[in-house]
Amino acid sequence: MPVSHGGSNERRNTAAKMQKEMVNQESEVMDATEDRYWSSGSVENHENISKSALAYISESGKNPVSLVMEYMQRVGVQVVFDKCIDKGGFQVSTVVDGVRWSGVVCSSKREAKVSCCRVVIDYLIRQGKIRTRSSCEGGIQLKNSIFEQMESALYSCFDYECSSNSELKASEKVIAGIFMVDAVAAECHLISWATGNKCVQGSALCTNGCTVNDSHAEVLCRRGLLRFLYQQLEVYLRDEQKSIFRKVMGRLTLRPSLTFHLFISTAPCGDGRIFSFSSEDVASGSAHRPEVDKNKGALRTKIECGEGTVPIPGDVHMQTMDGIFGGERLRTMSCSDKILKWNSLGIQGCLLTAFMRPVYLCTLTIGQLFHYGHLSRSVCCRLGDSLKLPLPFKLNHPYLASCTALSSHRAVSRSPTLAVNWNISDGTVEVLNALTGRVNRTGEVSRLCKRAMYECFEAVESKVRRTSADALTDETYLNKKERCKDYINARDCFLKALESNGYGRWLKKPDEEKMFTLNH
Repeated sequence: MPVSHGGSNERRNTAAKMQKEMVNQESEVMDATEDRYWSSGSVENHENISKSALAYISESGKNPVSLVMEYMQRVGVQVVFDKCIDKGGFQVSTVVDGVRWSGVVCSSKREAKVSCCRVVIDYLIRQGKIRTRSSCEGGIQLKNSIFEQMESALYSCFDYECSSNSELKASEKVIAGIFMVDAVAAECHLISWATGNKCVQGSALCTNGCTVNDSHAEVLCRRGLLRFLYQQLEVYLRDEQKSIFRKVMGRLTLRPSLTFHLFISTAPCGDGRIFSFSSEDVASGSAHRPEVDKNKGALRTKIECGEGTVPIPGDVHMQTMDGIFGGERLRTMSCSDKILKWNSLGIQGCLLTAFMRPVYLCTLTIGQLFHYGHLSRSVCCRLGDSLKLPLPFKLNHPYLASCTALSSHRAVSRSPTLAVNWNISDGTVEVLNALTGRVNRTGEVSRLCKRAMYECFEAVESKVRRTSADALTDETYLNKKERCKDYINARDCFLKALESNGYGRWLKKPDEEKMFTLNH
């Protein structure tokens, strides 16, 4: 699968076309219990599926139809099989991830269903959605894995920018990238990348939304992704076939063939990192095995103007502007805690839920300081069954992987104040001073600040409502977020679960920094 870090933004329309083929076709919902056992040992490999798929089916001792039904039940998708009668026999097909998969022509309907499911299983294994015993035992250490390709593309893009601006090299201590994989086109695109590991100093906090508070690489990288999502909403309004979205039940959702993947060159600060220095663990996969005890999992905040994180004091429940300007420490939630939030509420954040369903990470890949037990606990599993979220929100458990092919050789000891960001929509590099939260040297407002994101939101909303953007900007940024009731309700459930589990109280920035409008 090629990995790109630039080029056209147009996406293939294959998924939508495939789904249209389903209209007016005779279909039925399968009951796997009606099928007799067919293993790879009793059926020749007419479908030419991989050895991994053959071994998986054989070792399971189950009918391939049962295996597919069990997988689809786990992910909450109903399987619909379509059959056609040919002069030479029967052929069955089904749609998975927006793509129609067909088996070979068989002499009976039952055999045709098995053949179709063997093809589906082969696809799911190749996409990493079904983990075989051999792949779990070997982790992701295979040469030229998709994770290594992502890492290579990320560093290639960064090195290319450094070749024309040597100043950027000083920001490399932590680098993160978000990729979008298109299963239909078999393509992988670098959507956003960033470097940095510092936060804004308290004296630079503002009330007009013009500073970037958190310049850690993974946080900036996600904000770059938000700009891409807003841009794709604009594309949808012009020509929905060219967008990454489609409409389902009145709300936009990501096309089923598309997934997002986050790479970070080192473990995220906070709970996912602090226990990894003294532990060794090289496992990876989708069946998470978190290390949980009463001394782990607590919320932590980043150190202002420095590195590392500290626990939230029990007597600190809120932050105020006058307190911070008076010398109190500005506290910013750790990256481990923020990724936990993304895995609960989606990486799209609050405002975008006015237009779309939540979007979750498919995989999380770490370079240095990868510890499977600590990472899985910190980014999702510490909440477990205690988190009850309203639909369509869910607790997401991304596939966790380690990839140190390049990261381990590029460690930078010094801690930079510069933070760099790039995204495919803007197509240019922006260099920030992390301590001021503004563009380095010029002091200009960053495209990743709250105000810039609010402008993106208003631009889309004005087109949706067919109203002048000027007529929508009297409402404060804070009030606009509070209007997203579904997200706010889910957020409240998330915060309540943190407290009820004894992990502490989420410490947010003062409300005053969100009470700005675009007219002032």
